[in-house]
Amino acid sequence: MYSSAIPFIIGLLIFIWVLEFDFKKKIKRLTDGHNRLYLLSFSLLYIFYLVGILYSSNINYAIFDLEVKLSLIIFPVIISTIKKEVFTAKSFEKILVVFVIGCFISTVVSLVDAFIAFYDNNDISEFYYRKLSFFHHPGYFAMYLNFAIAIIVCFLMKKKMVKSDKRRVFLLILLVIYFSLFVIMLSSKAGIISLFIVFFITVAHVIIVEKRLIAGIFLVIIICGLFYASFNFFPYSLNRIVKAKEIVENRTTIEKDEVDGTAGRIMIWQNSVEIIEQNFLFGVGTGDVKDYLVEKYKENNIKKALILKSNAHNQYLQTFITLGIVGFLILSLSLILPAYYTFRHKHFLYFLFLIIISINLLVESMLETQAGVVFYAFFNSFLFFMSIKESRS
Repeated sequence: MYSSAIPFIIGLLIFIWVLEFDFKKKIKRLTDGHNRLYLLSFSLLYIFYLVGILYSSNINYAIFDLEVKLSLIIFPVIISTIKKEVFTAKSFEKILVVFVIGCFISTVVSLVDAFIAFYDNNDISEFYYRKLSFFHHPGYFAMYLNFAIAIIVCFLMKKKMVKSDKRRVFLLILLVIYFSLFVIMLSSKAGIISLFIVFFITVAHVIIVEKRLIAGIFLVIIICGLFYASFNFFPYSLNRIVKAKEIVENRTTIEKDEVDGTAGRIMIWQNSVEIIEQNFLFGVGTGDVKDYLVEKYKENNIKKALILKSNAHNQYLQTFITLGIVGFLILSLSLILPAYYTFRHKHFLYFLFLIIISINLLVESMLETQAGVVFYAFFNSFLFFMSIKESRS
C-alpha cells in the first residue's frame, strides 16, 4: 500500500479496538496468559523511543519519528488482547494467501510498467532494480517477495496438500520460481542473500528435520540451477553483486562522492559508528538522530549522504545512535529470543520471517519508514500470536 493510506488503516484498527469497550476482558486475557505478555513486550522498543524525547532537542522530528513507528506499539497491543477465536487456523491461512496474492499483483503491475517503459525507450534496465519496482524501494519489495516465498514453501511442506492436490502443488512451485526470478531481477543484494538463505534453511529442514535426503539433494540441484541460470540470463544483477564484493574487499579506495549503494553504505556505517562511540550509553535521543548524522556527514565531507540527509542504512546502528546500548540490545533481543523460541518449537514460517527481517535490518533502517515498520510490526505480532496458539494446542 502507499504510505499515505497506512495511517488511516491503523487509525481504523485503533477505533474498532476501542469501540469494543471490553477493556476488562482485554486485561484478563493478558494476565491469564504469560505468552500474551511476551507479545506485548514487543512494544518495549517504542516505549524507549518515547523516553528518547526527554533528551532530544529536535522535538518536531521526534514526534514525526514516533508517528512513523506507531505500529510498533499498536499491533502488539491489539493482537495481544484479541480474542483467540479471531485468528483461527483458517483465517491465519487466508491472511497469508492474501499477502501472496498481493505480492503477485504487485509484480504484474511492475512488469507491465517496465514493458511500457521499455517499449518507449528500448532500455533493458527498465527490468532491473529501481526501475522495475513500481511501488517500493527494490530492497523492500524483495523482502516482501522473499516472505511470500517462505509462505509458499511452508504450504508445500504440508504432506496432506502434496498428496491430495498435485495441480496446486505444481502451480505453487511455479510461483516460487517466478518470485525468485523477480527477486533476482530486483537486484537487491540483501534480497538475493535472503533468498539464498531461505532456500538453504529449507533444504536443511528437509534433510535434517524431515530426514528426506533424496528430496533435499533434489532441491539443492534445482536451486543451484535456478541461481546459475538466473545470473547468466540477468547479468545486471550479477554485476551488482560482483561490484559490491570488490568494494568490500577494497574499502580504502572508496571515494566520498561514490554513488554505488554498497560504497555509500560503508561510508555511512563508518560515520554512524563514530557517533555511537561518542554517545554509547544513551544515544542522542529520538529527535536528534538525523541532525547528528547530517552533522557527521558534513564534518567528514560525505557529499551524497549530506545532500540526501541519509539515515544509517542499518537499523541496528540507527537504533544504537538513537537510544544507546539499551535500545540496541532491546532490538537485537526482540529478534534473537523469538528466533530461539521458533527454532525450538519448530515454527518454520516465523523462523524464516525473523531471518529475512534480521538480514534486511543490516542494510536498511527499516523501522524509519512505513514500508518497513508496518510490515515488521504486523507480521511479527501476528506470527508470534499464532505460534503460541499452536504451542498450547
